[in-house]
Amino acid sequence: MTRNSRMRRFFLVSLLLALLPLSFSITGNPVYVARANPSTLTVPGQYPTIGEAINAAGPGDTIQVSSGTYLENLNISKSLNLIGASPATTIIDGSGLGSGINITAANAVYVSGFTVRNSGSFDSAILVFSSTNITISGNTVTASSATNGTYLVNTDSSTVKGNTFTGNLYGVTVFGGFGNLIQGNNATGNLAGDISIGSSSGNRVVDNTIRGSQWGLTLRDGAVGTIVARNVIANHTSRGIFLWNSPSAGNLFFDNRIEFNRYDANTEGVIIQNSTLNRFYHNNIENNAIQVFGTSPTDIGSNSWDNATGSALNSSDIVIASANRLAPPSGTLLRSDPRIEFVDPNNDNKWERGEPVVFDSDNNNVFDASETAISAVGGNYWSSYAGLDNGSHGFTGDGIGDTMIPTPCSTAGRPCSVAGPAGVDWYPLMARWTPHGLNVTLSAKPLGGYPPLRVSLSGSAIGGLLPYSYSWSFGDGSISSQQNATHTYSIKGVYIATLTVIDASTVSGSNEISITVLAPVGSLNLRVLDTNLHPIPQANVTLTRTPLGQQKLSSLTNSLGTAGLTGLRAGGYTVQASSPGYETAMKNVAVVVGQTTNDQLVLAKVPPANSFPWALAGAAIATAIGALLLSVVVFKRRRKLDRASSHSTH
Repeated sequence: MTRNSRMRRFFLVSLLLALLPLSFSITGNPVYVARANPSTLTVPGQYPTIGEAINAAGPGDTIQVSSGTYLENLNISKSLNLIGASPATTIIDGSGLGSGINITAANAVYVSGFTVRNSGSFDSAILVFSSTNITISGNTVTASSATNGTYLVNTDSSTVKGNTFTGNLYGVTVFGGFGNLIQGNNATGNLAGDISIGSSSGNRVVDNTIRGSQWGLTLRDGAVGTIVARNVIANHTSRGIFLWNSPSAGNLFFDNRIEFNRYDANTEGVIIQNSTLNRFYHNNIENNAIQVFGTSPTDIGSNSWDNATGSALNSSDIVIASANRLAPPSGTLLRSDPRIEFVDPNNDNKWERGEPVVFDSDNNNVFDASETAISAVGGNYWSSYAGLDNGSHGFTGDGIGDTMIPTPCSTAGRPCSVAGPAGVDWYPLMARWTPHGLNVTLSAKPLGGYPPLRVSLSGSAIGGLLPYSYSWSFGDGSISSQQNATHTYSIKGVYIATLTVIDASTVSGSNEISITVLAPVGSLNLRVLDTNLHPIPQANVTLTRTPLGQQKLSSLTNSLGTAGLTGLRAGGYTVQASSPGYETAMKNVAVVVGQTTNDQLVLAKVPPANSFPWALAGAAIATAIGALLLSVVVFKRRRKLDRASSHSTH
C-alpha cells in the first residue's frame, strides 16, 4: 500500500467516524429547536391523532383540533397551545387507562376547548406536574368518582379558569406549588369536594360557583396566604368551607356567599380545625344549618371576622390613623377624617377586635365617653343575626349591629364551638353585603421565588371620579403611593399585597394578591447502586459534612435506590452511603438554592473474610496474558519487517 493510499484510507475512516453520531441522531427522537415563527398544526387535517401532532410540534406551536372523539392519553412536556373546536364536540377520552392530559415539567402550555373524560380509575383527567405558567381554560372535565378533575402538583403561577367540573371525586385539587389562580369555574356535583388546596401558598380562588358536593372549598395541611373572594359556596351536604390543619395560615375571605349548606342539622357553613390567623369580612353567611363552628377555643379566638387589623400602635394610648396612613392588610384605609382614631382600652399597644375605632368629635385627640365607634370597620352579614343597630357599639343607623355581639353566638358554646369564647363577629352587618366603590385590578410578577425577591406590581381602577390616588401595602410593613410599584421581599413568608384606590370624591376600592417568598434552600437526590449498576434499596444515606447551621440529615433509599433530602442550605456537603454487605462510600456534592442536585454512589460488595482475592488475581492474570500476547504480536511484526528488508537488499 502506497503512502497516498494509506492517507486516503485514514481520511475515509475519520469521515465515517465523524458522521456516526449524526446517523444515530437522525434515527432517534427528534430534537426540537425554538422556532422564530410558531406554526399551526391541525388534527385530523395534518395529523390523524393529537398525540402525533404534539410529538411533531415545536415549542410555541399551536395545535387546532377539529370536532370528534379522540381515544388518547396525551403527554405534554413542551410549550404549546392545544385548542379544541368546542367542549361540546371535541372530546378527549382516556379509555379508562390513564390521564386524558398529562402536563409534566413544562412551561407556558395553554389547553382549551375540550371535554376530558373517562380517565383511569385513579388518574386525574388533567394532571399538571412540576410545571409553570400553565393555563387550563374553557373545558368540561369529568374524570371518575375516584379521582380529580384537574390536579396541580408542585406547580406554580398557573391558571384554571372558566371550566366545568362535575362527576369527579374532587373538581380541582392543588398540592404544593404557589401563586396559582382558580377563577370563574363551575364546580358542581363532585363526590367528595369541589376545590381542595393543600401544602400550597399564595393561591387565589375567585369568582367560582361551588355547589352541591360533600365539601365545598377545603384549605388544608399548610394551605397559606390564599385569597378567597366573590365565590358562591352553597348546597353542600357536610360543610361549605373547611379550614384544616394550617396554623398561622393567613388566608383571606371576602365578598363570598356562603349559603344553604343545610343537608342536615350538622352541616356547617364554615368549620375551622387547627387553622388560625385567617380573616373573614364582607361575606354573606346565610341559612346554613350551623353558620360557623370551631373545634377548639383557639379556632374561634385566633381568627378575625372584620376588616380591621390589630396593628401595633406607636404610643400607649391613641394613634391618629390619617397621620401615619395606617392601612390594614384588608385594604381599608381609615383616612376620611383626621380625627379618626384607634382606642386601646387595655393599654396593650394593639387595636383588637371588640375595641372601638372612634370619631374624635370635639377634636381634642382624646377618646371621650360621649364619642362612639365609627362605621369604617365592617364584619359579615349573618342571616341569623337578630341584634339592633342602636349606637351602643357605634353609630345608630350605620348598618353595623351593636347588640348581641359577637355573633353568631353571643354566649359561649354551641353552635359556634364545643366550648370556649363567644361568637366571632363584633361588627355584624345589618343587611346583605353588596360590593361597591371602585373596581380595582392588580397584577404582580413574579408571584414567588427566593429572597431577595424583586416583585413588580401594577394596578388600575374603573369607576368614580378622576384623579385617583393609590396606596400599596406590601404586607411586610412597607407602603407606596405609586400606581405601579416595585418592591423587594427579603424574608421567607407569604405576603398579601393590597392596593387601595381612592377617587376625587373619596370613594374607594381595593384588591389583593399573594406573594410567596421561599426559603433559600435546595435539595439532594442520591441514587445508590451496586457495581452492576443495580439499585440498592434501604441503603442509609447520611450527610456527614454540612454548611454551618445545617442539620446532618439521613434517609433510606427507596425501591429505585434513591434517597431524597430536602430543605438543605446552599453550600458544600459530604454525603455517605452504606448498606449491609457493601463497603461504605462517600463523596462531596454541592447544593444550590432552588435546584435539586442529582448524584449517585456505587457500593462494592464486602469480600468474604479470609478469602483469597480472586478478583485481583484474575485481573493480574488477565494483564499478564495481555502483555504476553502483545509481545508475540510485536515479535511477529518485527520479524516480518526484517524479512522484507532482507529481500529488498537482494
